[in-house]
Amino acid sequence: MQSTNKSLAVETTAIFAEDQYGFLKQVSPPLFEYTVEYKKKQSTNKAMVWLRLGWLSAHIPVNELNMFNVVDIGAGNGIFVSEGQSLFKRIVPFDLVGESISSTELNSTAWDMVVLSDVLEHYPDIDDFWTLPFKYALVSFPETPRHGMNLLHWRHYKPGEHLYMLDSLHFTDWVKKHGASIVAQGCPEDLIRRRWDSNFVNITTFLIKK
Repeated sequence: MQSTNKSLAVETTAIFAEDQYGFLKQVSPPLFEYTVEYKKKQSTNKAMVWLRLGWLSAHIPVNELNMFNVVDIGAGNGIFVSEGQSLFKRIVPFDLVGESISSTELNSTAWDMVVLSDVLEHYPDIDDFWTLPFKYALVSFPETPRHGMNLLHWRHYKPGEHLYMLDSLHFTDWVKKHGASIVAQGCPEDLIRRRWDSNFVNITTFLIKK
């Protein structure tokens, strides 16, 4: 498959290759172990959570959100779950380590919403996302610069941890190819999550409906 950006591809061919959707994906990534200590280092705070919830409530009425059964996938330090209890009827965490519902419950529950904040880029196979039973998905990810930048100089370059380098253009196509729709797109968290370069978005957020 031809690269959409030759300079980016040349600089990263030893590490990345474009997948069928045009995303850059790590080739033979080193093994990364997710631990309880890793979870404790997650920097999500109340301000970030309420930016997410405020942005979400601008697109789905609060009285509807009040009835939602929600799972936060990759719940990290758990603050989204604890703060989200005031908005959703029920919200539970799912994670590979620590407090979590089971993978059986995750995959057998009809969720009104799944939340993946800086999580999807960690998936070994991004299409596994579509096996989740959900009505809405709130997804955020680091926006990959596709403008000739050497990813080795990028804040979010994390070998073995970030397996996909996601960008809005290909993400939009990926959602539509799976028969879903985009309710909203924006970068609300950039208000407090400092942009690593003023010319680029830092974190992109999508609200998706199956």
